[in-house]
Amino acid sequence: LNGDDLYENYEVLKKVIGYVPQSDIVYDNLTVKQMLHYAAKLRMPDDTSKQERISKVQEVIETVELKGHESKLIKKLSGGQKKRVSIADIIAMESEVIIFDEPTAALDPLNAAMLEEVLQKMGNEGRTMLISTHDVDFAYRWAERVIVFCHGKIIADDTPLAVFKQEDILKQANLKHPMMFDVYDILKEKGIVPDGDVYPKNIAEFQAMVKGL
Repeated sequence: LNGDDLYENYEVLKKVIGYVPQSDIVYDNLTVKQMLHYAAKLRMPDDTSKQERISKVQEVIETVELKGHESKLIKKLSGGQKKRVSIADIIAMESEVIIFDEPTAALDPLNAAMLEEVLQKMGNEGRTMLISTHDVDFAYRWAERVIVFCHGKIIADDTPLAVFKQEDILKQANLKHPMMFDVYDILKEKGIVPDGDVYPKNIAEFQAMVKGL
């Protein structure tokens, strides 16, 4: 990682990489604010002032949309809120690379959408995110690069559009087309949209595509 052999320098791994597991590993008896202060104190320099740490924690709370829940015990939060605490924990540690294991699993649609907004903000800040997921719609509309694993081997590594156009890869990995692929193909067959490979990634892109038709 950045020229360092992680097998020989484990400290680099701990300082640079954060991990958000599928199951929320947090201290349930702490409040949200207590948990994030603990995380920030672990990673921030020893000479960091208390006020700087307070400001950092408040910034993180607002980033993951947990304002108003700072004093709640983590065990009293909903599943989606706990997931956001896990992400906030990693942000407070200022990890450059963050690994997410099935971040949208077991979340209702509203919390999944809020989570995606948080991930987008982090991406815009220049953080590198590796996400393990079986959600092809999420991978297609969100990722810049898709890597498909099958039986422990990489069978595809390309842009989302290029990967999801490969029928043999999808069949081999037991994956399906993203919903937007199917919608576009149906409309293309009926002559409603022009023939081509301009597959929209989300509803907004779809609306822009059909607006002038």
